[in-house]
Amino acid sequence: FLLLSGGIAQQPGDALLPSALPQKVSATGGLTLTLESAFRAHTLKGESFAYVTFSPDGKTLATGTSDGTARLWTLAGEPRLRVENGNMVFKVRFDASGERFLTAVYDGTAKLWGRDGKLLRTYAGHRSAVTDALFLERDAVATGSDDGAVVVFDTGGKELARVTQRGVARNQAASPGGKQLACGFDSGAVRVTDERGKVLHAFESGQGRINDVRFSPDGKRLLTSGFDGTARLWTLDGRPLASLAAGDGDWVYNAQFSRDGALIGAVSGTGLITLWTAEGKKLAEFRSPHGRVNSIDFSPTEDRFAVIDHNGVLLMFAYQQAR
Repeated sequence: FLLLSGGIAQQPGDALLPSALPQKVSATGGLTLTLESAFRAHTLKGESFAYVTFSPDGKTLATGTSDGTARLWTLAGEPRLRVENGNMVFKVRFDASGERFLTAVYDGTAKLWGRDGKLLRTYAGHRSAVTDALFLERDAVATGSDDGAVVVFDTGGKELARVTQRGVARNQAASPGGKQLACGFDSGAVRVTDERGKVLHAFESGQGRINDVRFSPDGKRLLTSGFDGTARLWTLDGRPLASLAAGDGDWVYNAQFSRDGALIGAVSGTGLITLWTAEGKKLAEFRSPHGRVNSIDFSPTEDRFAVIDHNGVLLMFAYQQAR
């Protein structure tokens, strides 16, 4: 069963969490989970969304949401930084040093911030909302947009390349080392390019809208999250490896590999959170008490993961699996 223990951290002055946390869930493979912290990172209502990611050293959490802010937190939920973006924030991404981070903003820009909250640069190369922004090799930056384009910028903000495809460019992922870029589109298409935008591989996922795409830690596989309620594993050239029914009949918003690639975690529109082996065997599933879960991220340094729901409530778990 799922072990839920440990303290629950509260953002100072915040109200109590809206409902009781889940107490247990069936699990296999010797997997146990321990709740380490739970706090309200943002107060969100209506058709809201939220995103969470760990810093490269695993000591900081960053969140970005439809309230227009990006925020940094300790793992226990203590606030460290808040930056205003002037419009909805779709994604937050750290650079390799963890000293800078990008925000993807609805106003058609990506913003580069220092850990001190200073705005360092604004990237503007799109006609509509920027849905994702991330770092590539040599500090290049890639941005994707509702206008259907993925644009690669150099360190000074000059456009280096542009990749287009029918449908919204929903999200991107950088390979380990940042030499390749995977692009997921609303049409269900996936494109893998080099850092200059040259298309290396192209395939159709059959998932409808691609909500998220990730490289495996070894850079040899892709993981896509789809409108059709599945997360799917692929070779880089589009050969299917596994299909995970991770959405409980609803969208899979986000799926991620653990740091060693041994686990996959996925979150869905019904609040279902599932854990799988990298071969596609389900280990555990449980449902958030707060509804739709938008994002999951595994720590790059320790065996833990964080999820955030559409109300802005963040839960963090440690996990242990028998070897």
